[in-house]
Amino acid sequence: MYDDDIQPETILDFKKNGVNTTQMKHLKRAQHLLSIDLHGLTQLQAKNKLNYLLSSNHPQMFKIVHGKGQHNPEAIPVLKIMVYHFLKDDPSVLAFCSAKPNDGGAGATYVLTKKEGV
Repeated sequence: MYDDDIQPETILDFKKNGVNTTQMKHLKRAQHLLSIDLHGLTQLQAKNKLNYLLSSNHPQMFKIVHGKGQHNPEAIPVLKIMVYHFLKDDPSVLAFCSAKPNDGGAGATYVLTKKEGV
């Protein structure tokens, strides 16, 4: 388990060096993105699904729906925490942030990658 203090309502906001303010604004205003839903998956299944997406033909921006862990008995957002670390550590990911409230809010994440997958 990770030692971060990521709670169900924690707003994610991360960018690597070289990502400018305009790119982040564009990501935060994203609309009609490809969406990948991780609800009901184990951490391993979710990682496999994310690895497959990033290694295949994918758009430069997409949305991951991970939920907020509300159905977890301990109310720990296990998938959200895993997604945060997975994206932060993936070299093809430039930035990510929580979705707009009407698009999943803290239970979904917009992702910006270096370029569209091949």
